Amino acid sequence: MISWFDESPTWLAAAVTSAARLCDHVVCVDGAYGHYPGGRPSSGVDQSMAVRMAAEAAGVGCTIHVPAGVWVGDEVAKRSFMFRAGQLVAEPEVDWFLVIDADEMVTDCDETVRGQLASTCDDVATVGYSTYEDLTAVDEDHSHREHRSTVRARRLFRAAEAPIRVEGQHWM
Repeated sequence: MISWFDESPTWLAAAVTSAARLCDHVVCVDGAYGHYPGGRPSSGVDQSMAVRMAAEAAGVGCTIHVPAGVWVGDEVAKRSFMFRAGQLVAEPEVDWFLVIDADEMVTDCDETVRGQLASTCDDVATVGYSTYEDLTAVDEDHSHREHRSTVRARRLFRAAEAPIRVEGQHWM
């Protein structure tokens, strides 16, 4: 599941391509948070086309949701919706949800990960991912640079009969 608003089409394509190493289907949710200044429900056609084309090239299914309005409830509402949307394509107790943002890429996923997930009794697992950092948002022009930081975090959640509910902060 990939969340985005007004991100680089290149970043979106990289996120989808990296997720496809682990996923059979990507659920992507567009739209600004309610408190985002000047936010809109949709990023635009370039971003959704980048997602569709990357999913097709990677051979994975793709669902894109564009809300009718901005996300009232901000990150928590959007992330909770992503889990509900994921339920539409997931097989409970078999499938897993991978949660990343458009500026993130899965980094340490090889052919053994699917087997490890299938054989574990755990309901949550970690995965390594890299995050782009937008250096163009500061006064000085850094657009010629690309910076990524790599971390490992709980980003895999086993699908269950009931959707996962996000509360407090979007990472809880």
